[in-house]
Amino acid sequence: MDIRYSNEKCEIGRNFANKLWNACRFRRLQGEVSPEFRELTAADWNCLTRDEQWMLSRLDATVRSVDEDLRNFRFHTAAHDIYELVWSNFCDWFLEAEKVQLYAGDEARRHALAVLDYALYRILCLLHPFMPFITEELGHRMGFVAEERSIMFEPWPDNAVPEARREALAIVAARVDAKFELVRAGRALRSNYQIADGKKVNFHIKAADDATFAFLQDEQASLASLLNAGELEVAKTDFDSAMHGAAPSQLAAAGVIRLPLAGLIDIPEELKKLRKQQGELEGWIKGSKAKLGNAGFVAKAPEAVVKAAEEHLAELEGKLERVQDLIRSLE
Repeated sequence: MDIRYSNEKCEIGRNFANKLWNACRFRRLQGEVSPEFRELTAADWNCLTRDEQWMLSRLDATVRSVDEDLRNFRFHTAAHDIYELVWSNFCDWFLEAEKVQLYAGDEARRHALAVLDYALYRILCLLHPFMPFITEELGHRMGFVAEERSIMFEPWPDNAVPEARREALAIVAARVDAKFELVRAGRALRSNYQIADGKKVNFHIKAADDATFAFLQDEQASLASLLNAGELEVAKTDFDSAMHGAAPSQLAAAGVIRLPLAGLIDIPEELKKLRKQQGELEGWIKGSKAKLGNAGFVAKAPEAVVKAAEEHLAELEGKLERVQDLIRSLE
């Protein structure tokens, strides 16, 4: 059977390999492998942070889904599940969130490294059937596999979370998902106003309810780190824009996050720029609608050209909506 070749898929694979390699390189820079990489101690299980519970819950779910996929010869689905675990969960979120623990003190650091190694060892074993060469190399570089041994002889990961802990960790994981959604919302606010990721800014979060308020307060250090916040206020009440000035918001399941703009941008100048963009977009939209409203153009132009014009109009309307939202947030 022929295999479909795609340059794009080669690039995706290359980027994924780079991501995995860099994650392992970051871990190696933190010191020697933890002796608990095969099995966490009871003490480590009992002092897991919420981010660690989230990661281990995601790892456990992926191990079980991959087992099911392989039993049913769904190799593509199994590979996709591992890809999501490594890229979206471990690298994009967990490594960033765990930096708070890595720099918190000796015991917190020891524990964080143990959890990182416990997860990373299982990730490499899961991935080995799909990417044998890089996982073989990384398994040895990390110190997970003895020099004279191959990673292919390591035990296949199973029950990454003890069954007695699985339900409790899943509940916490749902809370942490909501926290990460808030972080994405805060980062989107930065992007909307072209504020550099490295610049510390203040955020205000109005929690959705009392339970979420208590959770977010406990997670304040983690949130501040992930948002690169100068000051982060978690409250039960909304931000007072009348007193403190414009603060555009984003809604998430855990609450409303606001970015106070005082001192960050020149609001009158920003409004002037946005209104100019609004006028330009409205003119382009008017022209696009007139073109598509011309029966002769629609009848005579190739279908692909008409479709491209429709997609361009939809893109312009989306941009106009975003600009109007920004104007409303500053007025």
